[in-house]
Amino acid sequence: HQPQAADSNIHDAWYAWFHEGPGDAIAMTFNHHPCASVGHKKSRYNVYYMQMSCADDSWRNVRGEAVTLPVTKELADRKTLVCDTGAEGVHMGVCRMDGDGRPHLYARQGAGQVRYYRWTGEAWQGPTVVTEESKSQDGDFEIESPLKIRMVLSQIVAGKGEVSWWKTTDGGLHWEKDGCLRSAENTGFLLSALVRNAHPDARIVVSELKNGQDNLYRKMFLIGDHGPVKRE
Repeated sequence: HQPQAADSNIHDAWYAWFHEGPGDAIAMTFNHHPCASVGHKKSRYNVYYMQMSCADDSWRNVRGEAVTLPVTKELADRKTLVCDTGAEGVHMGVCRMDGDGRPHLYARQGAGQVRYYRWTGEAWQGPTVVTEESKSQDGDFEIESPLKIRMVLSQIVAGKGEVSWWKTTDGGLHWEKDGCLRSAENTGFLLSALVRNAHPDARIVVSELKNGQDNLYRKMFLIGDHGPVKRE
């Protein structure tokens, strides 16, 4: 982090998430956080992407251009910016690679919209809205091809918690709900990442949180394409 030239009370800082990148690379998505010593807020803005080669620890942006460390706000804006969100807050979701080694990612933006981005090879496509504003957005996605993606999301709809599949067949330009896996009144759901090499009946672990719950005990579910796995 570094103090801003215009206001030394505010330091340019970052929230970063790391993902499996193409080949031997580690991908990183990150947000900018104007961290104030006085009057601190949790705000974070913009969407960024870069990746590190495990062969020589070098960093590059999505175009393959070298990124030198440390990364300042000015360098990040010039080399690694996916989307300038302006005054709208953003929290990163996950990043996955398609068969061509190109990144796809989503972010929770504004009052809770899930928005999707992908690198076409020439430019960042997006953001396109997957779901409208909702509390408790959380999820993961799998890529069948650069144009066919399925995303599993938790959200609150009319006071009811849902875990549902969403899909696109045109590279994220349009999304539609592809089935509800679990729903419950006055309940929120937190999702794990999708299980790697999963059986279709056991794709993701879900924890349930009832509204007004005053303890940390949660009901846990293993959910697949046909809903929760049931006890025998």
